[in-house]
Amino acid sequence: MKKKLSMIISVFAMMMFLATGCGSKDAGTTPDAAQAPSTEPAASTEPAAAPESKELFVMGIDGDPTNNINATTASGRYDLMATKAMFSPLFVINADGSLEYFLATDLQASEDGLTYTAKLREGVKWHDGEPFTADDVVFTYNTIVNLPTANGHDVFQFDGNPLVVEKVDDYTVKFVFPHAIPYAVELLSQEKFIVPEHIWAGETEFKVNAKNANPIGTGPYKFSSYSEGDNLTLVKNEDYFLGEPQIDTVVFKIVMDSNAALIALQNGELDALSILPIDVEKIDASKFTIEPYTENRIGYMSAVVYRENMDNKDFRKAILYAINKEDLIASVYVSEEYARNPHSFLPENATFSTEDVEPYGYNLEKSAEYLAKSGIKNPKVRLAYIANNQVYETQGLLIQANLNAAGIECELVPLDAGAMFNNGLYPKTADFDLFMGGYIMGIDPDNYATLFVSDGEANFSGTVNEAIDKGFSEGKTELDVAKREAIYVELQKTLIDEAFFLPLTENKRIIAVSNRIGGIEEAKLVPIFTFEDMSKLFEVK
Repeated sequence: MKKKLSMIISVFAMMMFLATGCGSKDAGTTPDAAQAPSTEPAASTEPAAAPESKELFVMGIDGDPTNNINATTASGRYDLMATKAMFSPLFVINADGSLEYFLATDLQASEDGLTYTAKLREGVKWHDGEPFTADDVVFTYNTIVNLPTANGHDVFQFDGNPLVVEKVDDYTVKFVFPHAIPYAVELLSQEKFIVPEHIWAGETEFKVNAKNANPIGTGPYKFSSYSEGDNLTLVKNEDYFLGEPQIDTVVFKIVMDSNAALIALQNGELDALSILPIDVEKIDASKFTIEPYTENRIGYMSAVVYRENMDNKDFRKAILYAINKEDLIASVYVSEEYARNPHSFLPENATFSTEDVEPYGYNLEKSAEYLAKSGIKNPKVRLAYIANNQVYETQGLLIQANLNAAGIECELVPLDAGAMFNNGLYPKTADFDLFMGGYIMGIDPDNYATLFVSDGEANFSGTVNEAIDKGFSEGKTELDVAKREAIYVELQKTLIDEAFFLPLTENKRIIAVSNRIGGIEEAKLVPIFTFEDMSKLFEVK
């Protein structure tokens, strides 16, 4: 069900949505660099017997969603993918600025832009048969507001004044902001999935909890079984409020080796798989449909500024001028059909994104100039990235060669996600100087603040910069569109000039889907989750 945003919803917010030309709810609020699974998952359950029904959809994934999935704390690609199948949001934002309603049926904003009132769908049941009501919505958002480990916690804090969520009646909820927010609807919708109060009331730990091993949602699919390192299996929710799904069983099949995954796809063991551009020509077009789509994803390299020598801006510039980004893009993404060369921390479709910055083009003379200026002799750096990732491995080797050619010795440090993030970047105890990652953060530029402000949860570089902090702080509350644009354009210039962050690529995601599966257009390919609503998929007879 789709409805245009009411004219009551602030004009400035509507202008933001329409100006972007982006996909619906197509972006996440957490960088995929932070997609490390919990290091303390609940005990795995035994896999169920293979389903007899042919109504089966098997999607290959190169990460483990684990059986520790909680809709309030999920933040990586694969736990969010599973969350989207099992849980439901209130609504999402489409490319044309409209709202697509799920658990909500209407949203209205007060004239002052402070209060948003959502009407909820009646008759919805949780997977355990309990009724869905406003109590669940209030509980979910209050959990996110009050729980520091919740995905989106920081975006609901406004200088000590958090978002207030109130129940009006059993099927009406009010969201009250301390001041008008030009992107309030995006904040309320991004990766916000409702959890059942009757399951979670009284709990204080959501990220690692035994209850996560048996998720209870309202989504099109219900949890069936999980086998660590092998698969997560879901079965259809016959009572799904948008209609009974057409495929009985969905399996997220974990295949970490990209070559093995490609073979499994070609052999018919998988029905869908994310592939690289270099693999497109290997796919039999008579058996598979190739679907490239934008995720508004930025792949990047960042310095760890608290490491020795990395607080030296001239040294950082010497590193950035030594990187041949064109070669990095061509090596993995073949051409600009699948990836573009970004110059800003914002993707092309983000609000106020600009290319009017001074980029770090490949220039060994400038690199040498800044290296001499830095005063650092016999420089050495350690470059970390997630291991067993073909993109990072290929680009890491090229960056190593680039830096060695510029007189900067580079050691490659492939790490598992847990070691890289949980044991290094999050606690700011990294033993490497540079790292590669990527993020999908949304359309409004304020979503990116957590990556760069001094106290940002995802500020993995460890940078502390007053100008950056000030820019994000002012942009968060400025309602005048022209003034807000000026703030963020200047912020993009400042951030690039500080030389601790280098956007490497803005790449498309490519999904190969078996021709025996239909409904792809109706299910919608979107960032992070892959499918907006898996209930729309069906098996072609």
